[in-house]
Parts: sequence; structure tokens; C-alpha cells
Amino acid sequence: MLHKGVCFPEDIYVSTLGVGDTLASSREDAVQQLILYFDSHIKVDSTSSVSMQETRDSFHKTKNLSSKVEIISEAELPSLSFTEAFFETKSNEWYICAYIKKDEFARIILEEVQTGIQNVEGTLKHLKDASLFSQFINLSKTMRELDVLQRKAKQISVVDMINANRVNSHVIKLKNDCATQRETLKGQMKFSISIENDFEDILSTALEEILEKEGFVSAYQAQLCFKGRVKTSVVENNAGIFVTPRLSLQIIDTKNNEKTLASYAKTYKKWGHVSVDAAMRKAFVEVEKDLR
Repeated sequence: MLHKGVCFPEDIYVSTLGVGDTLASSREDAVQQLILYFDSHIKVDSTSSVSMQETRDSFHKTKNLSSKVEIISEAELPSLSFTEAFFETKSNEWYICAYIKKDEFARIILEEVQTGIQNVEGTLKHLKDASLFSQFINLSKTMRELDVLQRKAKQISVVDMINANRVNSHVIKLKNDCATQRETLKGQMKFSISIENDFEDILSTALEEILEKEGFVSAYQAQLCFKGRVKTSVVENNAGIFVTPRLSLQIIDTKNNEKTLASYAKTYKKWGHVSVDAAMRKAFVEVEKDLR
């Protein structure tokens, strides 16, 4: 195991040697290294330094971590296998080797990407059957799915560059097509805003600015209406006047029996000031910041 290149030649396998104080930590270390190798989703809140020394008869590895390393999931690594672990009494550490066969890994991920591409193409084929709003939502969802497929194509590139470039080009073309269609829809999806109890129209103004900045069009009596209401709880005590706002917001299809297409609701923390108006203004400005 200490000479893993002999057991797992680099032209056939990707392998890593995990070391830890426990069997579990050595396994985690090996998986972490593989995930980093394949550039998968991993959150690393640390600075890490690793040094290794290997001789004919011994192997020594030290690692210093300044904070925790969080591994997202082993599911990022299909066909992952492990050798039997062993305990080194001199170093008082566990050792285990994790390995993946390159061609098997490439085949599994490639099949996932190709299936994903087929699903996306099926969605786009029937896109026009839905309403403008549903088309926009489906395109947004599809673009997120394509982001995942593009990441998988990048994983494939580690072991199979030719197939990775082929599917990645296909994914990029689909992403560009989706982005173009989505921008076209924005110009067709006109909206209006109606928010009850909106202090000094702070939220209506902010929402209009946000939507127009994203490319949507504001219009009187538009098909899409952002309909909302703000409820406020006002409490006065020796420390001042405190306002707790609650916002509820819906997207209404005004030409389809006022059908609710999406909704949002949130209760915010209380905000205080010396007067009711000042406290209200402070609370609504904080809600505005949250919307932005």
C-alpha cells in the first residue's frame, strides 16, 4: 500500500493514500484527496500543508490543518473502492488506499451526462407548450441542470479528454440556447406591482428596480402582477418604538383567473427608533435590502 503506484498504475487508476488517527479519519482523508483531484463540490475552510517522505522501507506523511475540512459527499465518486486498512504501530496511525479505475469512472459519468443532455433536449422541445412564466421557470431550472452537467464533463476530462470535450461542447451550446431564449422571454413578460401597506412605496420601488435591471418590462395592467402585503407589529417601551414587519408576496397571472404562479413570505426581526415613522422607515429599508 505504501508503494501504491505499483498496485495502481497511474495510466489505469486514480488512487490516494489516506492517513488518520482513526480508521474513519484515514478513509475520510483518502476520499477528500480524490474529491479534490476530480474538482468536485467540496467546501474547504482551511489551509493545508502536506509533506511526504518515502524510502524503500518506510513511509511518513505529515499534514497540518488550521481548521475543519468538510467533505460534501462520496457520491461524487462513482466506482470508488478501498483497500484493506492497516495500522502502523510506530506512527500510531491508520493507512488506507482509495482508488478509482479511470475507464469505469469515465463510462459512468459519461452516461450520466448523455442522459442529462437527452432530458434537456426533451424539455426544450416541448417548451413552447407552456405559458411564458412556465417557460421562463423551466429554462432557469434547465440552466442549473446544465451547470451540473458541465461540472461532470470537467470530471471526465481528468481521465478522458476527447469525450469530455465532445459532451462539454454540446452542453455549452445548450446553455447558450437557453440563455438566449430566456432573455427573449424577459422582454415579453410584462409585470405590474401592487403591495398593500407599503410604507412610502419603499418595497414597490425596490422591486420594480430589481426586475427592470434583470431585463423585465414594467407595464400598466400587465399579465403578471407582483401582489403583496406587509403586516407590521408595533411595540413601544422605555427603549423606544419597535416595528416587526412580515412580507407576503405572490406572482399572479391576471389573465388566467388570478392564478398564483409563485409565492414568498417572510417575517423579519424587529427594528427600533425614537418615533413610529422612523421605526417604520428603518424596518422597511431593511426588508428592501433583503429583497435586493
